[in-house]
Amino acid sequence: MVRPHDFIVEEMCAFLRGSELAPRRLARLDELFGFHRGELAGAIISAAVSSSVQGSLREAFDAVRARFPTLPLAVSTLVSDGRRVAELLQPEIPPGVRLAILGDPASEALLGRADSVLVLRRSDILTENNGLARTALSQHFGPSARNVLDD
Repeated sequence: MVRPHDFIVEEMCAFLRGSELAPRRLARLDELFGFHRGELAGAIISAAVSSSVQGSLREAFDAVRARFPTLPLAVSTLVSDGRRVAELLQPEIPPGVRLAILGDPASEALLGRADSVLVLRRSDILTENNGLARTALSQHFGPSARNVLDD
């Protein structure tokens, strides 16, 4: 977990374990250098305003991209409305990176691409019908999922 936020971390960990992934939580961004690309399926960065890891969403995004240019990325958020999520996140991610938001038909084609970020809303992972989120995460991170740097 990159840039964790305590409010959603336990729910996200449970969701990831239920998706047969092994979440690894970072305490500092420089801990990225302790991993090799082959160990990781992807990274999840919290979009929360505050985090136990210093640095903004953009700084965390840039740190992951600098270390692992093609690692699949996801962003977790407490915001439920898809349009509002896009408005809040777009200024925080680099130009050219596209957001894949569950429920948006155009987003399915973005899954698994290095120039896209999967958005996981709290409402996506908590519902009893979180199969859509599990499927999207599997498509985005790939079938050989292992460790996930998560929030």
